[in-house]
Amino acid sequence: MRKKFEQMNTQMIKKAQYDTTMRSFRLRKSDKEIIDRMFILFDETGEAEVDWKCFLSGLCLLMKNASFEEKLMYGFRLFDDAERGIISHQDCEMVLKSMNETISWFGDDNLDDDDLEKMIEQHFEAHPSVNEENMYEYEDNLSAISKNPRLESIIKKVNNKKSTYADIKDSLKK
Repeated sequence: MRKKFEQMNTQMIKKAQYDTTMRSFRLRKSDKEIIDRMFILFDETGEAEVDWKCFLSGLCLLMKNASFEEKLMYGFRLFDDAERGIISHQDCEMVLKSMNETISWFGDDNLDDDDLEKMIEQHFEAHPSVNEENMYEYEDNLSAISKNPRLESIIKKVNNKKSTYADIKDSLKK
């Protein structure tokens, strides 16, 4: 999906572009319904368009066979256009907010925006994985964020939850 969105050469994708892309995948009806609902949830303006990087960052939490660190790595790589293994404060915040919003949409406990922003701010102010350009070197230091006690306590609950597609569909209807 990422490659198809990248080929569109735009950060925002419209519903028609999304629909065209989704038709190229073989998805079960129940999976497509969930992903379609996620598109609606990520449409912040109501103009039937989403920031595809944020959308995929949130969507990656639904990957069943990936650890949180793998999901986090995927989200960071979406924003690392130069593939240098570093991410800005703003992009790190976008990835984590997208994941945090996805968690809340499924009815799970999440961090409030202030706590999440404070956690990221503290990381960028003091952690050695932040370089002189104020960029987080995530490739070699992923656990600097993934093992943060505040974030880890929320994510562990989500990763340990054995959701079925019916559970997910039901939570999206609320």
